[in-house]
Amino acid sequence: MQVVDPHIHLWNPPTHHYPWIAKPGRTFMGDYGAITGKHEVSEFLADAGEIEVLKAVHVEAAHDPADPLAETAWLQSLAREPASHGIPHGIVAAANLADPDVESLLAAMPGIQTSGESGRSSTCIPTRSTTMSAAISCVNRNGGRASSF
Repeated sequence: MQVVDPHIHLWNPPTHHYPWIAKPGRTFMGDYGAITGKHEVSEFLADAGEIEVLKAVHVEAAHDPADPLAETAWLQSLAREPASHGIPHGIVAAANLADPDVESLLAAMPGIQTSGESGRSSTCIPTRSTTMSAAISCVNRNGGRASSF
C-alpha cells in the first residue's frame, strides 16, 4: 500500500527540548511515557513497515516555544539526509500568533529550504484558519518551495 501521511510528528529529546517530553505524565491521552524517546525518520519508516510512504507532512511537535525556528531547521536537515527520502516533505511550523514579534518569526521561516532525495521540502506557516487540508495543499501547491498559507 502507498500513502501520503498528512500529519506526522518527529522528535529527538537528546538534542531538542520538548516541554511535554521533559515532564512525561498522565493526561487526557493516558500515559504517554512510552513515546518519549527519539522518533526521527528512521523510526517513523520502521513503524510504517511495508506501507510505502510517498510523502509526509510534519506538524509541529510542541517543541521549545522559546526557539520555534530550531525545530523547523532541524526538520529541514532531516529531509536532506539521503536515508530520509525527503521526509518531511512539508512542515507545518509553530508560530505564536499572539507574540508581538511574530512577524519576524514568520519572515525568518520561509527562508529555510532544502531538497530531499525524492523531492523537495516546503516550509508552511500556519495561520488562525489553517486546516489539515491546507497543510497538504501547501506541499502540492508550492512544488516544495518554502511558503506560507
